[in-house]
Amino acid sequence: MKYFLLFTFIFISSFSYSQKKGVFIADSDTAFSKSSDINMISCDEQQIKNLDLLCKVWGFVKYYHPSIAAGKYNWDNELFRFLPKYLAVKTNEERNDTLFSWINNLGPVSGKGNKIKIKSNTKCVPNLDWISDTTVFGSDLSNLLVNIKNTKRKKQHYYVSFLENIGNPVFKNERLYKDASFNDFGIRVLTVFRYYNIIEYFFPHKNVIGENWQDIPAEFIEKIILAENDFDVQKTILEMITRINDTQAKTNFNEAFSNEFYGRNYANYKISFIENYAVVSGYINPSLVAKNVDLQIGDIIMGIEGENTLKKVERLKNYSPASNDFSKLNVISQDLLRTNKRSLNITFVRNNKTSSSNVPCYPPSSLYTKKEISSSDIKPTWRFLTSEIGYIFLGTIENRDVPKMMRELRPTSGIIIDLRCVPSDFVVFSLSQYIHIQKTAFAKFSKTNIQNPGEFTFTKPVYAPKIKHPYNGKIVILVNELTQDLAEYTAMSLGSTSTATIIGSTTSGANGNVSDVILPWGISTSFSGVGVYYPDGKETQRVGVTIDEIIRPSLSGFLFGRDEALEKAVQIIKNK
Repeated sequence: MKYFLLFTFIFISSFSYSQKKGVFIADSDTAFSKSSDINMISCDEQQIKNLDLLCKVWGFVKYYHPSIAAGKYNWDNELFRFLPKYLAVKTNEERNDTLFSWINNLGPVSGKGNKIKIKSNTKCVPNLDWISDTTVFGSDLSNLLVNIKNTKRKKQHYYVSFLENIGNPVFKNERLYKDASFNDFGIRVLTVFRYYNIIEYFFPHKNVIGENWQDIPAEFIEKIILAENDFDVQKTILEMITRINDTQAKTNFNEAFSNEFYGRNYANYKISFIENYAVVSGYINPSLVAKNVDLQIGDIIMGIEGENTLKKVERLKNYSPASNDFSKLNVISQDLLRTNKRSLNITFVRNNKTSSSNVPCYPPSSLYTKKEISSSDIKPTWRFLTSEIGYIFLGTIENRDVPKMMRELRPTSGIIIDLRCVPSDFVVFSLSQYIHIQKTAFAKFSKTNIQNPGEFTFTKPVYAPKIKHPYNGKIVILVNELTQDLAEYTAMSLGSTSTATIIGSTTSGANGNVSDVILPWGISTSFSGVGVYYPDGKETQRVGVTIDEIIRPSLSGFLFGRDEALEKAVQIIKNK
């Protein structure tokens, strides 16, 4: 399920943010709304180098030139008008002269009034050294680009705004091209241009992607040009999105692609990866369990339709956006048993014996049916494991119940807080105040700005509050790969008290408010739009929250029904 969690007391989707639309010249430029009129692009080495260069120049000008910011030009359309001339250049000198003439005609720039200053709260500055490379651009074009960088910019921009009081970017006025042909080569390269530059200037975690993002355009321009059909085009886009390594990079492709790539039907199993094995850990819809043919909880899936499970996992990794390996396996587990057939042949191990079975598969409408939820189906928010140990499950928490819950748990010597879930309410401050003996800094954020896109600065630290007479027992917090976004932020807050211990396995490593991205053909995605860090600047993206003791589930423990992290938490409270 797609949701957006904000680190205030409100939840807002960046798509729900609206701004009164002004009248811009760019709005009246309705050309190319269905086609770029570019039906072929050659794919020789020099052409790819030129397009790679154009991608970066186009994006830099889009976000840095005052005329584009003021909405004087529809920048997609200007690309489509410019491309035929650019694709025909024969030499580097001709290329640079063509670029210079195009950009210079956008209007004069002062080259003054804006100088990036490194301050005490600067996290990083834009990586714009490349525009000064006269060996690539020549002196005239390079000087023009540098002047654009140094020109003072207003706080408003036609293509970007920032969510008030939050700071994550909101991308606007981007054309959808929903009905365009996938054989439109202008729109193909525009897709790479648009996504690359949004990440280049507005993704706060470019430094931990794991590779040089500026190497990306050439690779994917070539791939998207060579794509043979609409399926290959969308597969290329999905691969590019996956490369930012962000679990919050959710994607929405058209149904035909999703069905062809993953399959429209699902086997009725929840899958968990334990010691790198795909293990049946539950049923999506227990009412559909077929006793004679279904797998059992604890079965280890070794093969799917004749393909080794681990090989299929490796194949899906390039197309499963996630921040780290643990989170990626969790993402893959949701698509591992999909097919367009009515059944899947599964090879599995049960009680050390290898068997196979054709298991039924169902469309989502049959599998994910609504049902009446009884009180026995809901996991209680708090309970007593023993008279001395309390347990809180934040997947069903409500703010209004926090005071009562903490009154009842106050006599205990320790409380276990289970964050292996999506918190059902925002209790970052309301619960933290009961366990902190002093006001404590636990996080800070980073944000960019429209004056210098790509420059990120740290905010002041955020503090966990305290009450006059806080709980004085031990706190043990349980986390795993399901601990994502708000759950990670909550763990940072609760874990900052001196009486807390965080145990479990690596969290999702995707923490921060979500920004949405619209791409051509109606494809959409998102990314973590605000950086979240510990007060000393330590990263949480990809690495997750700091864990005091790693406790990963073992296969033997799972088969015997043990919760090894919970067992360890009890031992910590008992001083064992």
